[in-house]
Amino acid sequence: SQDDYPSSALRNGEAGTVRVRLTVDERGRVSNCQVTSSSGSSQLDSTTCRLLTRRARFTPARDNQGQPISDTVTAPPIRWQIQD
Repeated sequence: SQDDYPSSALRNGEAGTVRVRLTVDERGRVSNCQVTSSSGSSQLDSTTCRLLTRRARFTPARDNQGQPISDTVTAPPIRWQIQD
């Protein structure tokens, strides 16, 4: 939401799209976030990873025996856009 927009990025008029790859652990929580395509703003990139690590939840992948395992997932692009 707009409430998540970093204040410094707003002041500087920074916007863009971030693409990330997430490591999802055996509990379905994000254990790592890697920016694969930057928005051009380090503030927006780091905020994207911080928010996804804190908020995103997944059904964990399972191995052949049905046990939960860690896996990676490519998240949909996150578009940061300043509202008028």
